[in-house]
Amino acid sequence: MSAHSLAKYLQSFLNDFWLLLLNPSSANELIRINLDDNEQFQFGLLWHWETVHGRRFVGHRGSLPGVTNIMMANEKRTLGVIILS
Repeated sequence: MSAHSLAKYLQSFLNDFWLLLLNPSSANELIRINLDDNEQFQFGLLWHWETVHGRRFVGHRGSLPGVTNIMMANEKRTLGVIILS
């Protein structure tokens, strides 16, 4: 996955474009917390919620040998960050 394709995906998430592809209840299922084992990390179907220094973020992480991708947005979905390494 390239930085450009991840940026397009995150931008569509921030701008609610994904609601055009899914009905609202399906879209909400992707970010609804399904596993709540601790206060710092909570997991949905595709996205996970994370608390860092008292701030809530929603995002997705992935990795393969030698590659790590992190895509996070603030709780209000007004700012997103992508880190590739």
